[in-house]
Amino acid sequence: MATPLPSWTQSTKVGLRKLSLVDYPGKLAAVIFFRGCNFRCPWCHNPELVLLSQENEEEWIRLEEALAILEARQNRVPAVVMTGGEPTLFPHLPELVMLLKEQGFFVKLDTNGSRPEVLKKLLSAPLDTRPDYVAVDLKIGLSRYQEVRPLPTRSEGATKTTSPEDIPFFLRESCEMVQASGIAHEFRTVILPEGFTTEGDIEELAPLVGNSPWYFTPFRGGHCLDPHWEGTADTTSEQVQKLANLAQSLGKDVRLRGLGG
Repeated sequence: MATPLPSWTQSTKVGLRKLSLVDYPGKLAAVIFFRGCNFRCPWCHNPELVLLSQENEEEWIRLEEALAILEARQNRVPAVVMTGGEPTLFPHLPELVMLLKEQGFFVKLDTNGSRPEVLKKLLSAPLDTRPDYVAVDLKIGLSRYQEVRPLPTRSEGATKTTSPEDIPFFLRESCEMVQASGIAHEFRTVILPEGFTTEGDIEELAPLVGNSPWYFTPFRGGHCLDPHWEGTADTTSEQVQKLANLAQSLGKDVRLRGLGG
């Protein structure tokens, strides 16, 4: 890169997938994985990211190195997805988005929506330094978010901590902000099996989505944060379709992913 990179790109370690065909709609993308999350969803398929595991430490590289790899491949892979874990916990996320945009990348952010103060900083930036695409994960009904065991996180620029009881308010704020931003975006929900995702959950989440695309994906067992979920049966296409039909009856633009066929 022509200009020296900030020091935090040397002190930060990330995971890097050099090519993904599915993480950025319509674009070839590389994926940067950030470690750490303020949720503890028992069905999460990335426990090593959530728990800051030191296992396979050699697979993590300095952000500085990841950026050099991205730059060398930009003519073939024009987009970058930032995911985790929860990338909004990374204190230099706005600067990283700006850096990637200056390099000419399309940038997508995956987030759980729990940190609207970070989203506000990103989405209120000048157009050429904002993310180009935002995906917000909606887990289960707002009244059940205690079941993902959200952890207190220090608010940006403040000393108070985030109470788990505040998460529904933060999600509403984040969803409204994303929809009002004019940036391409989607909402997405993993449909959990055996009736764990209920009709009530869909009814509670539907107002957050507005007229935006809402993707439903079936749960697949294996390699979960809570070992109990590793043996849980996969969600069937019938279970997904039943809840999709309900959401569509509520006027939502529901789309399906990962059903195969």
